[in-house]
Amino acid sequence: MLLQNKGLNMNRKTRVGIDRQSIINWLEECLKLPVGESLYLPCDSAYDKRMLLSSFNQELKIMAKMDPINASAILAKESFKDSRHWLILERKNPISKIGYRKGLASVKPKRVKVKYLAFERKRILDLMLKDGLNLETIEGLLSNLTEPEKVYIKRKERK
Repeated sequence: MLLQNKGLNMNRKTRVGIDRQSIINWLEECLKLPVGESLYLPCDSAYDKRMLLSSFNQELKIMAKMDPINASAILAKESFKDSRHWLILERKNPISKIGYRKGLASVKPKRVKVKYLAFERKRILDLMLKDGLNLETIEGLLSNLTEPEKVYIKRKERK
């Protein structure tokens, strides 16, 4: 489960009466979809649709703090089709690691690759650093440290 172990009230009802766990279940179901497909959730009224959209967006904000890659792969939006109100959860491509930079002087765009640590791996490294372990000790425990992880540990050790 995405948000189970964060000490948050799982039985809390949202403004439209759907519990938080149901919202999380729908978000997890959306992550199982292929990119480009959507889930359509029927709503009773325009008000319920807006309140449900707000609840899903709040949950996506919480999710983004714990798992920014998967949170960026879901888009919650509203629609009115066939005389029905719908909340749409769309599975989209997550944030790209590759972009292109083009300056005024350069003619050809230059490829730029952003390196970021997976959330869980970063959490483990943060806990190890908090416990006072240094880079050499962490390398001994986690034999497969990547270069961005080593740079991250060195930056944290300096602070």
